[in-house]
Amino acid sequence: MDKISVIIPIYNVEKYIAECLNSTINQTHKNLEIICVDDCGCDSSIKIAEEFAQKDGRIKIIHHEQNKGVAVARNTGLDAASGDYIFFLDSDDYILPDILEKMYNKITGAGCDFVDSSAEAFPDNPENEEQVKKAEKTDLLYKGYDNYKVTPENFEQTLVKLHCLTWGKLFKSEFLKDNNIRFVDTNAAFEDNGFFLKILSCQPEFSTLRDTGVMYRVNSASITSNMNKDKNRELKKKHLKIVMDDALNYMKTKKDGDKLFKILKNSGAFNWQFRKKSDKFFKLSWGKHNKKVIFFGIPLVREKMLKKNKKVLKFLGIPVRYTNMDSSVL
Repeated sequence: MDKISVIIPIYNVEKYIAECLNSTINQTHKNLEIICVDDCGCDSSIKIAEEFAQKDGRIKIIHHEQNKGVAVARNTGLDAASGDYIFFLDSDDYILPDILEKMYNKITGAGCDFVDSSAEAFPDNPENEEQVKKAEKTDLLYKGYDNYKVTPENFEQTLVKLHCLTWGKLFKSEFLKDNNIRFVDTNAAFEDNGFFLKILSCQPEFSTLRDTGVMYRVNSASITSNMNKDKNRELKKKHLKIVMDDALNYMKTKKDGDKLFKILKNSGAFNWQFRKKSDKFFKLSWGKHNKKVIFFGIPLVREKMLKKNKKVLKFLGIPVRYTNMDSSVL
C-alpha cells in the first residue's frame, strides 16, 4: 500500500489540534507520514503535537524560525513529503476514519491526478449566528465526475463548478512535483485560490468521491473569516492580488497558457483581478457562464449560480429565467 503524506500547518490551534491529529493517526489507511509544520504560534499547539509524535512515529514535526503563514507552511510540508500521494489538512478541522483509504482506492483505480471528496461544514460555536449561517451556505458536496479531463473548452466551467479549497483533495505527488505546483511563497491569505488555478492550468484529470472527507470547522476567529469582514476589504484585495499575480504568471508558462488566460479574463470568475477604474461606472461581463451588466453600481442584468445545478438570470433584480445545468457535463 502506497504512502500518503498528510501536511498539517499548525498555528495557535490548541483547542483543535488533538482532534485533528487523532482523526489522522486513526485512519484505516495506515501507511502515512504526518507532517506537522510549526508556524510559530504562541499557544500550546506544538507541545500537544510533540506529545502525539512521541507515541506515533509517523508524525514528523518541522519548525519554522518565524511565522511565515499557511501558504509557506504548506510549501515546507511539500518539500519534506516523501509519500506517493499528498493530502492537505487544516489543523482546526478533522477527517473521518476511512476517507484516506477510500480516496486512495479511488485515485489508484481511476489513475487520475487528484480526487476530491465531499465535506461537511459545522459551526465552531452553535450559538454564533454568523457561523451557523456560513455553515448552512457552504456547499462542498459530491459533484459526480469520474476521470474528467480539464481542457481549454471546459476550463471556465470547471472554475465555476469545482471548489478551490486545497483540503479534501488527494493529489499524486508526481503530478505536483512534475509541474512544480506550489503555493505562493509569501504570507498571504486566500492561497487556495492561486494553488487551485495552477492545478487547473496543468489540465489535469480528476475524479470526485461521494463520501464525506473533511469536517470543516467554521470559525469566525480564523484568518480568512477576519479577512472577509468589510473593515479588511482593502487588505483582502491586496492579498488576493499577490496570490493571483503569482498564479497568472505560472499559468502563462503552461501549455495553452495564453488561451487559458484569455478565457479566465473573460469569464468573470476573477473579475476583480482585471477590473479597470471605469468599471465603477459601467461593467460589462458577458460570457458563456457569466452574465453581468452594472451601471453606476446598479446591477441591470446578473446571472447567478444556484444550488442543485441551476442558475438564474435577473433583470433589475427580478428573476426572468432559470436554467438547469446538465449534471453529466461539468
